[in-house]
Amino acid sequence: MSVAKFDKTLSEDAMSKNAASLMGKTNRYFRWNLELFSIERGKCILDLGCGPGLYLQALTAYRPARYVATDYSPQYVETIKSLITDLPDSVALQIDLLNQQQLEALYAFAFDFILCLDVLEHIEQDEQVLKNIKTLLQNTGEGCLCIKVPALPFLYGENDRAIGHYRRYSMQSLKTKLLQTGYQIEKIGYQNFVGILPWFVVGKILKRSQSVSGNEGRAFDILVPVIKSIEKVFPPPIGLSLYCKCR
Repeated sequence: MSVAKFDKTLSEDAMSKNAASLMGKTNRYFRWNLELFSIERGKCILDLGCGPGLYLQALTAYRPARYVATDYSPQYVETIKSLITDLPDSVALQIDLLNQQQLEALYAFAFDFILCLDVLEHIEQDEQVLKNIKTLLQNTGEGCLCIKVPALPFLYGENDRAIGHYRRYSMQSLKTKLLQTGYQIEKIGYQNFVGILPWFVVGKILKRSQSVSGNEGRAFDILVPVIKSIEKVFPPPIGLSLYCKCR
């Protein structure tokens, strides 16, 4: 599978613009993503690659006993710090997931759920990150790893490249990387069949760098309850995203 190349500074800027267009407009979508992992209330949650906090509002509904957020970007870490001031027992840390020594700062905690949502595709050495997270799991209790990544390599377009995606994953490629790095997969599946066509049009035909505008995100969010209900009864054979819960 080929690996994309791009300017990381420009991609972070594009990612921030995309996040700003979605913030507060796609809350149903982010809640749906978390529901895929059966997260329990009152548990300890580690949010790896938290970004500017797109999932934070949805996560607070679970009333975590502890919430720890990390990101490579100092800008995003400062943003999260400003958003979690009223969240009990919470902290935001700047950590490079490729740096095992930095991850050791988290060994003092015990986590029930470690989230890695739309993160692996932004890291060229994704298998090394999976190895580092496995060591983290082994040192912080009996928790599980919850992963979400973009699916279907043929969909890779300008919208992926612009926001710093090195790749999109097939189910087999994700499974292989998880098994080779020592994980046991509890469940894995595709999500959001409906999103395939719009993503293809935006990235491959229009070649637009902005993945989703605010109005597009708001319109999609209205449809989320219907899409979610259909996919719960009829799990899609393919989808815009892949999700996996493993240990």
